[in-house]
Amino acid sequence: MALLLCVGFLSSQPASAVEESITLSPPDKHFSVKAGETKTDELTVVNYGEVAYDFIVYTSPYSVKDSTYTPDFTTITDNGDAYKWIRFNQTRWHAEPKQVVHVPYTLTVSKGAVAGGHYGVIFVETQPTGDQQGVARKKRLAMILYANVDGPTTTAGKVKSISSPWFQTTPPLRSDVSVENTGKTDFSAKTKYVVKDLLGAVKFQTEKESVILPGTTRLIEHEWERPTWVGVYTMHTEATVLGKLAVKDSIVIMAPKWLIFIALLALLVIVARAYSRNKTSPSKKTRNS
Repeated sequence: MALLLCVGFLSSQPASAVEESITLSPPDKHFSVKAGETKTDELTVVNYGEVAYDFIVYTSPYSVKDSTYTPDFTTITDNGDAYKWIRFNQTRWHAEPKQVVHVPYTLTVSKGAVAGGHYGVIFVETQPTGDQQGVARKKRLAMILYANVDGPTTTAGKVKSISSPWFQTTPPLRSDVSVENTGKTDFSAKTKYVVKDLLGAVKFQTEKESVILPGTTRLIEHEWERPTWVGVYTMHTEATVLGKLAVKDSIVIMAPKWLIFIALLALLVIVARAYSRNKTSPSKKTRNS
């Protein structure tokens, strides 16, 4: 699904009466282009609800702030300029209930664009109508643009780490993969996460494909939301980056902290009793002699 964001409150009808139902496809678009080249494409907006609405389309920069890939739609970066290359024949549209709207656009690459990855975002945002009263929210969906400009460039990256803590106290049961991109173009990292019980039965598994932007490190999180509150599992995590495979297999204990405290307390009691028995044994032998 496309990225959904709420972008503010406006005067309108009660929210329950004008709830816009909107989807955007595709959620992202990848282009392989040359400097100065022009391409045409389209995005699709579907009103799957019961209320008609207007919507607008516009572009913004796109980058990420940290390893969790929090999106940043305001900061202008050296390679975050693809949004400038997009043009629309019209920017305001109308969608009746159950209507599918195709929005064409043109991408014209700057003649001076350097080789490598360039990024941006197209937003689709619902608009209030003239007869609205009360309070409701606009809705905004994002389609990420990935444009790879041909030319001499570098594609490089690696798996920095796979973190699967052997002792975890609260769900979800997790394993994280950190992938670094040291090149000038984006690439996809494929990861796989499998959890089994000690008998080898698969309890949970998932696979992901994540885009890694140039000059960033991305944390790819894998979580099993519903493990038993006490258990021992084998965990397999793997990541494939630019044809290279990294694997980590580990045994993981899931148990709450209070249970560990009780177990340690019981162990201390057992040790104390054993020590007490050993200490009193010589005195008994002395009395018998």
